[in-house]
Amino acid sequence: MDKIDKFLRKLRPQELDCMERVIDEIYSGEWKMLNIKKLKGFSNLYRVRSGRIRVVFELLSSSPVGIKIYSVDNRNDNTYNNL
Repeated sequence: MDKIDKFLRKLRPQELDCMERVIDEIYSGEWKMLNIKKLKGFSNLYRVRSGRIRVVFELLSSSPVGIKIYSVDNRNDNTYNNL
């Protein structure tokens, strides 16, 4: 079972709807309404902040989709350490 799927299944319905919207917007490229920041020390790694939840993803030029999501998790002191 994927860590991201497991985390999403534990969310409340309102949080799940919000995360599904955020992930759809990441893949569609409609980033105007998202709180996105490039992560320091990485070439193509970004994070989206939505309340207490963080989505970490990479822009890929070699992939047809162009985006790989690495993490969807609650914000804590170790949020960005395992990348």
